[in-house]
Amino acid sequence: MKKLLTPFFFLFAILYALLTMLTSCTTEDRLEPANAKETFSFSQVQRDAGTTDGTSTPAFVLLNLKDGQGNLQENITLALSPRDQGYSSEGLDLQPGNYELLEFAILDGAHKTLYATPKEGSALAPNIANPLPLGFVVSQNGGGKVVPPVLAVTPDDTPGAFGYTSFGIDTTNPNEVMLIKSNVKVKIGGVLYENVDAHLRVSGFDANNVLQWEKDFNFVGPVDNLLEVKNGFHHYSIALVDKWGTNDIQSDIPGKAFWEGRSDGPLPVTYVLVGSKDAKKLSSYILSNEVSVAGGGTRYQPNIKVEYTYTAAGHIDHIHHKTYNPETAQFEETTTDTFVYEGDVVSEISTVMNGEPYAEYRYSYGIENKIVATLHYANELVGTQTARPEAGNNRVNVSYSYSNGRAFVYAFDVRYKNIASDQTTQGQVCNTGSYAYDKNINPFLHLGYMDFDFENWPANNKVAEDVHYIACGFPSIIPVAHAYTYDPDGYPITKITTYKKGSQDDQNDSDLSFHTKVEYSYE
Repeated sequence: MKKLLTPFFFLFAILYALLTMLTSCTTEDRLEPANAKETFSFSQVQRDAGTTDGTSTPAFVLLNLKDGQGNLQENITLALSPRDQGYSSEGLDLQPGNYELLEFAILDGAHKTLYATPKEGSALAPNIANPLPLGFVVSQNGGGKVVPPVLAVTPDDTPGAFGYTSFGIDTTNPNEVMLIKSNVKVKIGGVLYENVDAHLRVSGFDANNVLQWEKDFNFVGPVDNLLEVKNGFHHYSIALVDKWGTNDIQSDIPGKAFWEGRSDGPLPVTYVLVGSKDAKKLSSYILSNEVSVAGGGTRYQPNIKVEYTYTAAGHIDHIHHKTYNPETAQFEETTTDTFVYEGDVVSEISTVMNGEPYAEYRYSYGIENKIVATLHYANELVGTQTARPEAGNNRVNVSYSYSNGRAFVYAFDVRYKNIASDQTTQGQVCNTGSYAYDKNINPFLHLGYMDFDFENWPANNKVAEDVHYIACGFPSIIPVAHAYTYDPDGYPITKITTYKKGSQDDQNDSDLSFHTKVEYSYE
């Protein structure tokens, strides 16, 4: 006869089984996911600055990264090996999840930096499509590869140009320097110039406001620049130094605020310096043509002179157009423009020649700006220019219509207040153009009115033109380049324009055979 289990023993067995199950579940819950191996390679992006020494061979990857919880891993060094006509690193053990690549450089065997990926906001960031930080995901299966774009580090490059505090394996105190974002804008005569180069100065002071450290920087617009600033001072100042005769400063910035506002800090700040002053008034300019001289060579002979007079309120009163008479060596007036205003805007310009009406321009403003030109000299021909910006972009459409039935459309794209490209159509495309500009002041913009042909539109001065004539008409000469000298306030003093001969196949005509010279004077 078998012995039956007692109630106590039966209860103990049940409790033991439950405890075993709970212990097993708890142990399984504590298991960490297995690490996966991630490898790194690189893809070189070419730039005009050149390449590294071709004798150097990539040997290591140096990187900093951050996981999804904000934990940093810095100065990770991985060996590189040639693979598939490129290089690939040894595997890096990482837990599955989301990561951000914060710094990435390729070193040779002597730990010299050959390539690096620029950080967002650095001077070299515009050279690549995806600057750092670069996000990537490590899967549980592993085997992933991260391939950041890199730029060759040339002898002229500084770590700051990439957004780094140093190149190579950094053993210095990471808090010794910080990268501060900066930008510069200058307002001239109410026009904001947002693409400028400038001189900045950052200073560090002790608690007694005694200067302890100072460094000058060359700011290159228009994007934010990163300034490498020494950390640890009581307070700081950042100053714009004499840009076109303007200055600005942000002072008494607490050291803690400067540190927290660094580019990779918890509260990033862009320190924007803004200079401001009135515009100069253009008093005259002289256009001279290049002419041949006896015995060989060339010289510039005056052709026309344009003089400006102003009202007490600073508006243009008259423009005097004069032509040079080589027999008397004097300029003789041909036409005079007289301006009429409604408030501060031009409402009418009337032109006379020898006391007789020559032309008349009437202005109206609104969603569409309109200029109606009556050309008395051309049998009372009336031309209407209607300009309308496209909503949501930087394109302006301009229609021209004339009382003789002629009409055409001129459209242009605006970048930093300049006409970057344009197209003229008259039932078909007549011509297309693209233009490059300097970063200085165009005095014609500050005349205070828009002319019939938009010559007064750009904020800066043209330095290159690439215009292709397809139909409708072909000019005999075409301007291609402009070279300037400037005064300390950023205004042109002289301009030399180079022309090529126009032809129906102007793209293939490289004959640069003619020049003009413009000399500017200011009040």
